[in-house]
Amino acid sequence: EQKVAIIAIKSHVFSEYGPNGTKHALILAKEALRGNPKEGEWSFLVGKMLARIRQFTCDHCVTEEELECFRHAYALSNSAAHAVFLAQTYSHIAKGLYYKLPLAKGRRIMNDNEGRIIKGYNRKYLTICSKKP
Repeated sequence: EQKVAIIAIKSHVFSEYGPNGTKHALILAKEALRGNPKEGEWSFLVGKMLARIRQFTCDHCVTEEELECFRHAYALSNSAAHAVFLAQTYSHIAKGLYYKLPLAKGRRIMNDNEGRIIKGYNRKYLTICSKKP
């Protein structure tokens, strides 16, 4: 477990060095997660690196892997920090889906199914945000 913790610390350090450092940090974070999948912090770290890479590339699409990492971390620890990142991820998914919708007369056009999906992610966001510690 100590070796895995050292790998995770290295990941944190590399994440401070821009896009290339973050890519290497992701590799290390995944290695730490493989070393101890029951440690929520390592899952959280992988999720953070995936989110950071997504922000560097201006990709507004949250990957399933990123979402699952934050879900897993929150399920294991139930910590406030993990809750915030999971809630933000749900919000980013909803916004990403919304902004992909076509525009007509300055408004987004969505069918009922698209509306339900987006509202579902917004509800998940609000549910997490309204939980009492």
